[in-house]
Amino acid sequence: MLPEISVSTQTVKTGDVIVATFKHFSDNEEISLDTSLKTSELRINYDGNTAFAYLPVSLETETGEYDLVFKVGSETKSFKIGVTRIESEFANVTYDAQKYTDASTPEAIEEYEKLLATVNETVMSPYFEAGVGFESPTGRSVLHKFGTEILANGIPPSSYLLGIDYGMQEGDSVKAAERGYVVFVGETVKTGKTVILEHGYGIKTYYYHLDETKNVSVGSIVQKGVNIGIAGATGLSAGTGLHFAVSVNGVFVNPQSFFDEGIRVPKA
Repeated sequence: MLPEISVSTQTVKTGDVIVATFKHFSDNEEISLDTSLKTSELRINYDGNTAFAYLPVSLETETGEYDLVFKVGSETKSFKIGVTRIESEFANVTYDAQKYTDASTPEAIEEYEKLLATVNETVMSPYFEAGVGFESPTGRSVLHKFGTEILANGIPPSSYLLGIDYGMQEGDSVKAAERGYVVFVGETVKTGKTVILEHGYGIKTYYYHLDETKNVSVGSIVQKGVNIGIAGATGLSAGTGLHFAVSVNGVFVNPQSFFDEGIRVPKA
């Protein structure tokens, strides 16, 4: 039987996730992907008899049409993927001048990039219930949506928000959006006190600018909805708030789809 390859959608916005499914192939057959789409390296996951891969569409992807060309053994299968940019708002955010300077140094940038690279190396078996939406980490209102164009202290160039910013009050609890394995508890100049959870298959959630962390230690398992910290203003924060983000294979994606649909796992 010939290998069968399918994708969940052929029309996406930046920040979306494409799910590629592979059926009827043997474990010793290599699967490869050739594409100019800004996504992660192909990482194959297994759920029973089904193999699949998440292809996160980077916020940096330009609008246009892209080819996904999969190769399994001697067979190839191509898909046309149409990409449009997520609707973007604009915000001029004022930070404490010293915090902004500290977070902009080469050392602070390197520290943050090294953190992301390190946690991306950890990929665990799934801890989540497939198809069940993430729980919001807070009941507070969204201050800035994923993809918002941020101009910091009126100084160009602007950047685009790779998560969601929530306006918080002192003492507010921050909850785990989904059951997960704790891969990082610590502090960086940019993110302040931080918790990062791996939920399985390379899907992670990030909680920045905490005043303190609770009920978490590296290597422990936390349940969905458990209080993992208290909101704060540590790191590069304009005030008491929470920056919440989701990444897939190291690429930050729009958290909203995870609130709506949870983590999608193809069925055999």
